Amino acid sequence: MPDALLQVHVQGQASSVHRLSAEGRAVVLGRALDCDLVIAHPSVSRRHAQLVPGTADWVIEDLDSANGLRIDGQPVRRCVLREGQWFSLGDVFCEFRSLPTDGDGVNGRREREVRAQSGAWLARIERAGGEDEVLAALLAGWMELAGCERGLFLGGDPAQGFRCLASCGISAARLESPGFAGSSGALARALASGAPVIVHDPALFDWSRQRASIVGQDIRALLAWPVRFEGHLLGLAYADSRTPGKAFTALELEMLAGFVAEAARCLHARGIDAALRTLSRCLEVDAGGTAIARLPAVAWRP
Repeated sequence: MPDALLQVHVQGQASSVHRLSAEGRAVVLGRALDCDLVIAHPSVSRRHAQLVPGTADWVIEDLDSANGLRIDGQPVRRCVLREGQWFSLGDVFCEFRSLPTDGDGVNGRREREVRAQSGAWLARIERAGGEDEVLAALLAGWMELAGCERGLFLGGDPAQGFRCLASCGISAARLESPGFAGSSGALARALASGAPVIVHDPALFDWSRQRASIVGQDIRALLAWPVRFEGHLLGLAYADSRTPGKAFTALELEMLAGFVAEAARCLHARGIDAALRTLSRCLEVDAGGTAIARLPAVAWRP
């Protein structure tokens, strides 16, 4: 069995990567300074869980922690970890991956694939013939890189308000109503904080588990991301998934950050950034980035 990598995501901090030796003893995760891997977060117990190398697999076991161990959003006591498995210790998310032994392996191939996807969508935005084609490609590319089935793009600013200018798999018609099938709360938080809102398991956060739109639609993961160029807010991108166990990998988040930054540059270079405040139509977009309908733009204020 090969060694493994564990990427730890603490909200508000840069993620950290740790190598796990398959030939060593169990690796204890927790807040205490004598743990093998110290995770300094109040939701993590002093000795929260341990990773145990076996003959063929790694196993994670809860050590009677206060906030528990969750796999795919479900509490467990013990679980065999699969490749790319996400689990949470309290409010801290971790991603488990085996370490390639061939100098490249699955992780290297996946990185090349994702970078190629991002480059292809950005090239399509660059050569798009007009505003509609640009927005359709932007939204479809954003969703593909996020691995989500539904998404929105809102253009505007806090002073003048926002309009939904593109949607895929989700109706923007009820954006300001309680029946909206996405999370307007995530959009509002991204706008207020000026930073991306990334939620892997809505049940873990007070604000998200109490949102009827999230609970009623069984949303398992979501993203709300400010789109900026040189400090100026151009709009907000949103995506969500109802796939059980969906989580955003570190590679996906890295690619999304680069994609959003480059897409914002393209919008500015083509003079479309100013038009985002005045466009009056909303595109319905398919997953391939083609506009299939044009409807009146829907206003949104947080």
